[in-house]
Amino acid sequence: VDLLSCHAGARGSERANLLASIVGSLEWIRGCFSVLGDLLMYEDKQIIVESIQRFMEFELHMLQVEMDALGSE
Repeated sequence: VDLLSCHAGARGSERANLLASIVGSLEWIRGCFSVLGDLLMYEDKQIIVESIQRFMEFELHMLQVEMDALGSE
């Protein structure tokens, strides 16, 4: 068994898992924005806008952490 190819395969699998996690996060964010958009029609808009801003900052931070982990491999 070629240890180098085994290691490369394992690293490729790790990268695929990280990418899947990032894609999953983006899909979840899209769903949340859909719900938040619906709320904007019925709720206090200032509270919703502030919540969206905080949510976006948090999600962008989490995506950056995942991208940094992917880049450091």
